[in-house]
Amino acid sequence: MASTRRLDDEDVDVYFAQHDIQSVVSDMLYELGYHRPEQVGPFLATFVDRRFELDGAVSRTRGGASRNFGSASDHFDTLSVNASSSHPTSEEVIVGQLLLEIRGLRRKYSDFAAEVTQGKGDHSSAASVSVIAWHEFHSDYDRLLMLLSNSMLWKFCQRRLAMLRGLFEAHRALNAHFEEEEAFGAAPARVDGCVRVGRLLPPGRLMAFFQSKRSDSSEEAQQDALNELLLEWQGRPPGPEDLTSDPDVLAPSMKSLKGLFSSTTNALHGSYLKEMLLESVRLLEQTSPSTGGATYAEYRLPLYPEDGAWFDLAKWSASLGPLSSRVRWVIQLPQAGYASLKARRTILDYGELLGNAFGPLLKLVLEEPQSEAFQRLGDLLSNAVAFEVSASDGGSEPLTTEVSREPNDWSDGSSPAFAYQLYHVWARLRGLNHACAQAKRKEFELRASASGAEGLACAYMLGANSVSGCASLASHAPLQYLFMLDRIGAQVSLCSQRSLGGAGEAGPAALDALFRSGVRVALCSEDPTVSHQGDDPLGQEFSLARRLLNLGAADAAELCRNSRLLSGFEALRSDSSEGDEDPGSQHGPGCTEVGFTKREQFLALFRVVACFVGKSSPARMMPQALASLTNL
Repeated sequence: MASTRRLDDEDVDVYFAQHDIQSVVSDMLYELGYHRPEQVGPFLATFVDRRFELDGAVSRTRGGASRNFGSASDHFDTLSVNASSSHPTSEEVIVGQLLLEIRGLRRKYSDFAAEVTQGKGDHSSAASVSVIAWHEFHSDYDRLLMLLSNSMLWKFCQRRLAMLRGLFEAHRALNAHFEEEEAFGAAPARVDGCVRVGRLLPPGRLMAFFQSKRSDSSEEAQQDALNELLLEWQGRPPGPEDLTSDPDVLAPSMKSLKGLFSSTTNALHGSYLKEMLLESVRLLEQTSPSTGGATYAEYRLPLYPEDGAWFDLAKWSASLGPLSSRVRWVIQLPQAGYASLKARRTILDYGELLGNAFGPLLKLVLEEPQSEAFQRLGDLLSNAVAFEVSASDGGSEPLTTEVSREPNDWSDGSSPAFAYQLYHVWARLRGLNHACAQAKRKEFELRASASGAEGLACAYMLGANSVSGCASLASHAPLQYLFMLDRIGAQVSLCSQRSLGGAGEAGPAALDALFRSGVRVALCSEDPTVSHQGDDPLGQEFSLARRLLNLGAADAAELCRNSRLLSGFEALRSDSSEGDEDPGSQHGPGCTEVGFTKREQFLALFRVVACFVGKSSPARMMPQALASLTNL
């Protein structure tokens, strides 16, 4: 009887060299990726299961349960390979060029270095900022929208996203057991990346606060102001939505219940909102690993830039006392802000709004005035991390020739289009950041809140680091693929009508698609007053996501990590960035970037491919595996 022996590494190397296994596997993965992209992951997982019988791996063929891993007949016993298919088709060459052009547009704006020269006059006059001209942006934006509508690009991105979701399923099948063991019992810190100040208290606590103010006789002026408004209230008793304002619509009147409870500037000098915010911070600081994880928050602080608005806001912020280390500000500029101020007749045109929004900040940085008002403004900015332009409902209207006016010429009663406002905020923020860099001050991020595809596309091109809302992102394959490639964050909520919650039953499916495609998605609460119950709205978001999406502890840990990476908390972000290097910066038919969002998410898959292309030492596995995966 002939003796047999186990092949050693040298035998395997010889066999692989003689039979050109690397080319065969490259062709095989390409064939799957082009025609059956959703089966790339199941194929790899099935191969590993058969070849190595990994302990703890979830087996499809042995009856193990994973997510929907294909039909029972897809055992990949045979697979036809056309070797010539490894060459990119003419369609892929065209799409690769489109993607390069689109990503080049983003880099043009995200990497642009502006210059600012000190303006003359008082702090409300705009300084001179050297940036990309409006007409050039308008042309680039129209070009971007045209590229994103290309049918070949859509088909290509749909295939790539399906392939990424397949790889995620393979990762989950192979590594779920090991990751769950590692993540079991962990309660990592998490950041609620979008909380609107006007709606930050849970409804039960808000109504308890309202009732306490109705019966409080210690503050006679406050009670008189409240009772006067309640006398005018007709019908049912006021509810949470009657006491709080949505910053995406016209600002509430100062002589209304909404203005009294959710404004920093009113007859009570914002004292009600101050008390509610401090109560929210107290609830925030009660979270800890024992409650599911320490929670941090970025509060959206709306600014309606009339003359003196910054100093009023800074004075209100100073009344809070030292800000908790768990809280950062994001200055929100609502799209509807201009129409609100115009209706009050406190500004003449949109140019005046921009001057009021950025003039005082440039004066603070360039001149360093020592007045008490500017010192308070400096304290406020020290806790601010970003500026956000928030789109109104229907705020994704296309740009027309009519909007190509200078801001000083925009004196209509209606607010300019979202893209128009986002561009002008981007331009002035570039100038402000240039001045901050020269003065060795902290710079500010650009963010956006948009649900429509046009608004998301504009935010992408102008270099926004993260976007909230994102209701249409999951259904727009090119934008979703670009968000994955360029690591743009998507802050979403399953409960809020402003975000995926507004999509109804499709909301969880949208989050699932974004998460499995490698988009850097994070959960947020948006507006707890009208969307949540209980004292831990972010915890409610996580519980809902885990139940509806069947997420494990490792998946929840990834969502927590994403929230830290997208936040303005520098310590949390730096602690979470290890192993987050970009695998590449170029993209084309032969150079695909893989989204690394899970903790070493595709490490096992790289090793699988390394087994295909030849036995290698651990030091050589990663580049060889990457080389094979980039041919998908």
